[in-house]
Amino acid sequence: MAKLHDKIAQAKKRRARREREGKVGTTTQVKLKATTGERNRVTHQHPRMLLEIEQTLVAVGTVVDADDADVDTAIRAILERKPAASDAAQELVKSLNAKQLENSYDEETWHAGLRVIYRSVTTRSKCRRGDTDYLDYATGFVARASKRR
Repeated sequence: MAKLHDKIAQAKKRRARREREGKVGTTTQVKLKATTGERNRVTHQHPRMLLEIEQTLVAVGTVVDADDADVDTAIRAILERKPAASDAAQELVKSLNAKQLENSYDEETWHAGLRVIYRSVTTRSKCRRGDTDYLDYATGFVARASKRR
């Protein structure tokens, strides 16, 4: 047990030294899925924002012929602050960013909403090319929500 403890301590020291020397970059893990508590809070406090996110995904997704993989890529790109790979995902990112600015949502609240939607995406779809399970669900949901207004 002592040997294992010593090896772990040595490895930590080596890593710290390499980081100081700039040889190893530190990576921060970005949270992609909302916890149950976060989902409940956002759903109750910001239902309109969630609906606007889904409306944007459905409307733009239809125009650019996006699939669930594009939705997955777009949400990940925003949360991870990275460029989206596909053209359809880039259009989704642009539209979602514009919607955030249009409604003056702060970044923390907006990202919480995106995590809630991302959880829904990954629950309903395997997010493979050509899959539209989530977008089909969201289209029906948005249509029903629009009738209730």
